[in-house]
Amino acid sequence: MVASNPLFKGTWTLQRLNATVLSGIWPEIIFFTAFAAVVAVVNEKTDASLAIGNQLLTVAGVVLGLVISFRTSSAYERYQDGSKMWSNICTASRNLAQQIWVHVSDNRQLPDSEPEPVLNVIIEKKTMVNLIHAYAVSIKHLLRDEPGVFYEDLYRSVAFLPKYPTNTKRAADILPLWHIHAGRRLSPAALKRRDTLMSYVESSNPELRPASKPPRTSIYEYLPILRLPRWSFRKTIGKTRFSRLASEPEDDWKAFTPKRKRIAYSTVVESTVPLEIYLVLSNYTAFLMRNSLVQPAIATAMTNALISLHDSLAHLERICNNPLPFAYQAHLRMSVWLYLLFFPFQIIENFWYYTIPATGLVTFLLCGFLELGQEIENPFNYDLNDLDLDEYCNTINRELHEITAQPQLEPSTYVFGSLSQPFAPYDRRTAEELVSKGPADGEYIAPAQVPLLGLDGMRHTLLRNWVEVQRTQSPKPEQAPDATPKAKRPPKRRGNKATKAAAKAANEAVHFALVLEAAQATVRIFTKEGIPCASFGSLASKLYGSSRCPKDVDLLVYQDPAREDLWTAERLKKLLLDNDPRHFYLTLPKDPAATYRKLWYRQAYLGPTCKVDVLIPGTMHLPNLPPTHSILIDGVPLVPFSLLLLHKLQGWDDHRLAEEAYKRGKLPQDAADIRRLLGMEVLVKELVKSKPWADRVLFSEEFEELTKRRVKDYCAEYPKHVRRWRGLGFEVPDPPVAPEKTEENLAVTEEKVEAAVIEPDPEKVEKVEKVEVKPVMVVETLGITVL
Repeated sequence: MVASNPLFKGTWTLQRLNATVLSGIWPEIIFFTAFAAVVAVVNEKTDASLAIGNQLLTVAGVVLGLVISFRTSSAYERYQDGSKMWSNICTASRNLAQQIWVHVSDNRQLPDSEPEPVLNVIIEKKTMVNLIHAYAVSIKHLLRDEPGVFYEDLYRSVAFLPKYPTNTKRAADILPLWHIHAGRRLSPAALKRRDTLMSYVESSNPELRPASKPPRTSIYEYLPILRLPRWSFRKTIGKTRFSRLASEPEDDWKAFTPKRKRIAYSTVVESTVPLEIYLVLSNYTAFLMRNSLVQPAIATAMTNALISLHDSLAHLERICNNPLPFAYQAHLRMSVWLYLLFFPFQIIENFWYYTIPATGLVTFLLCGFLELGQEIENPFNYDLNDLDLDEYCNTINRELHEITAQPQLEPSTYVFGSLSQPFAPYDRRTAEELVSKGPADGEYIAPAQVPLLGLDGMRHTLLRNWVEVQRTQSPKPEQAPDATPKAKRPPKRRGNKATKAAAKAANEAVHFALVLEAAQATVRIFTKEGIPCASFGSLASKLYGSSRCPKDVDLLVYQDPAREDLWTAERLKKLLLDNDPRHFYLTLPKDPAATYRKLWYRQAYLGPTCKVDVLIPGTMHLPNLPPTHSILIDGVPLVPFSLLLLHKLQGWDDHRLAEEAYKRGKLPQDAADIRRLLGMEVLVKELVKSKPWADRVLFSEEFEELTKRRVKDYCAEYPKHVRRWRGLGFEVPDPPVAPEKTEENLAVTEEKVEAAVIEPDPEKVEKVEKVEVKPVMVVETLGITVL
């Protein structure tokens, strides 16, 4: 699959443009390009030569390339580490929530106390699962330098936690979780206003900040040069925006709006919210362990999950608070600037005015990689280049709700149902059938060539499952385009035709015996179960006297109208399999989406096989044939000869109108089968006398009308059989007769030939010397061209 190019995907906006490095390096590109233009103009318009040797370009370029590569690699490594740590938080949150929700029992009775209500235990467990999500959300706000808990996505999950260590409610006793930290952004006087702090802590519905509040975009993001006058004004006046904000008595910590320009790391991080939530979760797991409410292995797993959450927080704080040293970044930036200042002087001799775009391109490359490293080294803010922390938290929230939505049921309530097939695809019996039809409790009978009981039968079934899956799902080996083609097999030696015919006849006799045995075994089981049936198709044709060897068994089952629960083809196949698992077995079809299974009969394990098709009335216009209408030959009941003949005709017509090429390829065989059936003189004479086409037990009115049309189409294709079908009582038009050669017909033909003469083009005749042009005549009656 070809990955889509993110540069051309989606709509370009100012935010997306600001996410590129162009917004940070365009002043440098303009400056160094303008400087290169000055150098080029002075060098070309004056007698002074500003060119210098390019040895500095070679040496310094290699050094800067290596250092910039290291700078970009280290920044991307920090970006990848941040992504890995958030993945660890997601995994540890799922594991801890699953262990609390599943392995902590709802039925609880502590020592020397009454049993607790189940509702209380479930509320306790759900509250702790919500705290796991709150832990991830608190890390998100911590990394974005958003202190406190008063956020829409965090406060509701922690509002129930204790606010004071004692029973007295004083501002001096407020726990660290509820303090409103703001770092150095507010004056100390604003932080010490106890009335504001108490109003937030004691309020049942405090004013909350949004879960995600990206900084407002200003013109300074797109034109950083405008920051210079603003910086000069602030230095001159001596007051910052935040000092003025803190001096006003009505302002508090909510008035702060974060800077749009991202910083390399968090200047001051005073919030302890993730640590406070971590301590609450640790206290809960300790409570479970003290009271033996979890198994030792689960207790160890809970401890490991908490350790993983804490380790991930430590690594994220390291990435957020420890940038590359300032001296390294400053020296690298100045080295690049010096290189770009000397760059035009080193290429002016060979590039002339092309020095200007060349300098701009090199500036874009070098400064772009430096800006890229600075952009991604702290990937926890709101830019498009940062990690989507909100999506991480939302994913954790969805998964934790999915865990708590899973009911804690006993496996016996859903495992032994009618839809469970534990030993599929080889054994398609449901768990309900395996349990109810076993000869003894806990005993299993495998559908093998010999009845295998117990563990041996189960091992056999599991092995056959592997064989079935290996056969149906293994990819077919494909030859590589440049692989050496396989050597051609030498041509087979031609043997005697009589020998081949004898071998073919022997093979057909063996296969016919197998098909007849499969039909007799199927009829015996159906007769035992009280299900009348009759054979049709190629086996019935063979038993009636046809010479073609049948390939499979086709059986039509009679549905008793008095029976409420009618049989289906799949139930009948399972019935055969249950009665004789030694000889019958099921396989998967080629279509993986199909719901049916193929039924096969075999004489011995891994021996010759033949397919058994079981059809119910209504399929392919087959009637609900009563047992009184069937004819018994060699222990196999057959459908009446009239029904067999007309259904062979139906198969010929269906294959003729089919779009698939392999179905149209069966037309010669279908026509040959019909010809053989029409050639059975004794049976055809009986049909001529009885003409059972109006028997509504065998043929419906719709089928009779379709048969009349099919007979006409068949006679149009094979006119020699018109007399046979007429004798059977069908109206068939006479075949077209070829016209006799009379003088009138010959005259009409001569007129058509003269009209079809193509006269030569006079212009082309003049250009060709000594070439005799003969007219071309098209004879329509013969379909050939005569010169």
